[in-house]
Amino acid sequence: MKKRQQERHERLNRQKKMTWIIGAVVLAAIFAAAFVFGEGLHNRPANQVSENGIGTASVITNQPETDDTPAPPTDLYRAQIILFGFGDFETREETFEAAHSVLQRAWAGEDFDRLISLYANDFTNPDGYVFARGGSMLTEIENATAELAIGEISGLVETDFGVYIIRRAEV
Repeated sequence: MKKRQQERHERLNRQKKMTWIIGAVVLAAIFAAAFVFGEGLHNRPANQVSENGIGTASVITNQPETDDTPAPPTDLYRAQIILFGFGDFETREETFEAAHSVLQRAWAGEDFDRLISLYANDFTNPDGYVFARGGSMLTEIENATAELAIGEISGLVETDFGVYIIRRAEV
């Protein structure tokens, strides 16, 4: 059992490093694309998305606000998630069994924040993730979250990375 925990810990550390690397590559690609398309990040107000779909939501500019500045998206969602990664278990079946067990507890009324603290991996933000549809979140998570009412808990949501349990929270 101790060996399995050590292997899981090592696997999570590898996943964490890969997440940072992938995040850095994606960020570099976004900045590169903004300049390749000749629009530079300094020429657009924050929260504006260009015609080619490149957004600059996190860029603060010194441009004055004008009436033609687009309003921030109104279709924002916040999802609190618990991920059961396929790499965290020996088989996909074990992954689904573990996720299903926790899902039953959540549906039975157990405190979701407590379940996050017990079962979420190192990458999970316990406060959840705020996103707009068609943005940075996995499509499966976006779709599942959009179908939930605030406070509602999803069924099992499968992605290439594993099985998620999602609770939609207020933005």
